[in-house]
Amino acid sequence: VTVKELPVHVTGLQRPPEKDPKYGGIVRTGWPIGVPHFDMHQRAPAYGGMTNFYNNLMYFNAEDGYRSFIPDLAATWSLSADGKAYTFPLRGGVKWQDGKPFTSADVLATYNRILYPPDNISVGQMTSMFEPLESVEAPDDLTIVMNLKRPTPWFIELVGADPNFGPAVIYPKHALDANNQDLRGELTTGTGPFMSKEHQPGELWVWEPNPNYWNPALPFVDQVKQFHIPSWPDRGAAVLTGVTDFTWNGNLETWNEAARQPNKFRVGNPPNLGFGGFVLQQSRKPLDDVRVRRAMFLAVDKYTWSDIMTPLVIPFYVGRWQFSVSPYAQ
Repeated sequence: VTVKELPVHVTGLQRPPEKDPKYGGIVRTGWPIGVPHFDMHQRAPAYGGMTNFYNNLMYFNAEDGYRSFIPDLAATWSLSADGKAYTFPLRGGVKWQDGKPFTSADVLATYNRILYPPDNISVGQMTSMFEPLESVEAPDDLTIVMNLKRPTPWFIELVGADPNFGPAVIYPKHALDANNQDLRGELTTGTGPFMSKEHQPGELWVWEPNPNYWNPALPFVDQVKQFHIPSWPDRGAAVLTGVTDFTWNGNLETWNEAARQPNKFRVGNPPNLGFGGFVLQQSRKPLDDVRVRRAMFLAVDKYTWSDIMTPLVIPFYVGRWQFSVSPYAQ
């Protein structure tokens, strides 16, 4: 089966939906910001907000509920007729927050670290995720070509990644080289809308806008203050008591309390990409047998699980099985 060549997508920048949006102010929120290290490719949790300091090549389109992808550091993208080569022209004029220019060399260095990780770092999960990727080329300073081993329908999702966790963020080549490819101990310079102003591990993280961000419409606020609040009930209580302005993850009880006071609070239950699931060690018997794993999944009563979990945290809805085309479906 041949894949028809897709049209090159028009460059787009995120814009506010309002005609005259308000700029300025301080946003206070609460998350578990006690990240163990700063290297997201080595699976540091992104709840600390580190994805706001960087960009991906692509990202999920928030305007249509994450149903499509739009360019980020890529300006456009196209797919070859055989479905095995993606070409990403990059945005020109983008700078790292330390003032150095962003080029295809940064993307090449980022993905080569994923494909061929050195012995001193552990990005095995990233390497496994990008198994369909054969090689990456940089024909010039503002072009990246990704060659696949075979047509892979979900590959653009890997490049775009989840907007919250963003594992495929692009790192600067000069920072990777200066740190022997290991960024766990350094929050290195990024291209994103925010910069770190103050970081008190396990207590507070303060961001300020990147004055040279390549999208002039963003960001909106003058400052973001993130308080370290690991517990979901405590996050909801922080909003109810005025300590913070909002949270994504209050528990059901605090959500209901806020809903009872519509003159003071607004609540929502938006669709999202979160999930609850089992993680299995497939190298151990009997879990190394795909028949055992399938039997376990068929035996789980997902509806009962949803009934148990919903009163404890947030509403859990029963979803579907992994798509059969995914390499993780087995």
